[in-house]
Amino acid sequence: MSEFYDYRNHVTRDVKQYLKDYNLDPACGWLDDLMDEVSQADEITGIGSGSYTMNAIQAEENLIGNWGLLKVAVKRLKPDFDVLEQGPERADSLIRAYLAPLVVLRMNY
Repeated sequence: MSEFYDYRNHVTRDVKQYLKDYNLDPACGWLDDLMDEVSQADEITGIGSGSYTMNAIQAEENLIGNWGLLKVAVKRLKPDFDVLEQGPERADSLIRAYLAPLVVLRMNY
């Protein structure tokens, strides 16, 4: 059996790359704005395009073992989200959008 996809690790990597690419610093004093920005950045979350992976099967594989994380993301960000209607790619993006600002917040301390 393969290991579960580690969203926290992957999102952290993507946030760090994003901050480096755009020369942004979590300690800049614009923390709320930065947290909003990373949660909407397509290269971190896939929210804008509707998919981070651009592959429904890959997104579905990422969700294996991460249903609890999806449940928290849905509760916090989009309580009316229906994974059966929206599909795995949007569910994958929702988890990323939930985690991205938390990564920035953690980096600020």
